[in-house]
Amino acid sequence: MLEKVYSLIEELDEVLQSIINSGDPELLKKKQQIEVINATLEQLLSCDLPVPDDLTSRKKSLEVEIAWMDDPDLALPLIRDELVELIGDIDDYFIQSGKQPIKRNIGGNKKTVIKSKMEKNSFGPGEITGRDILETVLIEVLRSMGGRGEVSEVKDGMIKIIGENFTDRDNETLSNGTIRWWNSTQWIRQKMVDAGVFRDDSPHGVWELK
Repeated sequence: MLEKVYSLIEELDEVLQSIINSGDPELLKKKQQIEVINATLEQLLSCDLPVPDDLTSRKKSLEVEIAWMDDPDLALPLIRDELVELIGDIDDYFIQSGKQPIKRNIGGNKKTVIKSKMEKNSFGPGEITGRDILETVLIEVLRSMGGRGEVSEVKDGMIKIIGENFTDRDNETLSNGTIRWWNSTQWIRQKMVDAGVFRDDSPHGVWELK
């Protein structure tokens, strides 16, 4: 059983290393569906007609699906991390049962996607970190915290991962008093709340994945 899980993790690592952002017919189909839904909603609202609940629900469902399908190198690391955690639980069980756990070197790749994105989206000191990178790191930090964390802890966690890569522009203070990269992160989080990736009923000062 463990051998199969380890093999699956190794395959995921290979996929993460070689993944290419190519066109996905299923993703394109869903995007076309949501365009039709948006057009229908606009027509209903312009005619002052009621909007069916199932149409609104379908739109939200599509937004969540598209959010993950549109960025597979965000979803795949989460799958890999869950498998790693599963192996850790199994090893703990073996230890508690007096059995010898199977040990493999599966560490060291947790930041593979983040590093590859940094390299692919390299930028000079006058540019800013892309939102796709911030989104990936944000999810990674929350996953490492069990899917839920205080905002200040989330911010500190992101700084530990990519703080040294921030440019001068990333660290600029905006007119609202917020640092540019953190302001972008807050917008990203709100976008994922709207898409159903983050909980919208978390206590004040807490960010939480669904």
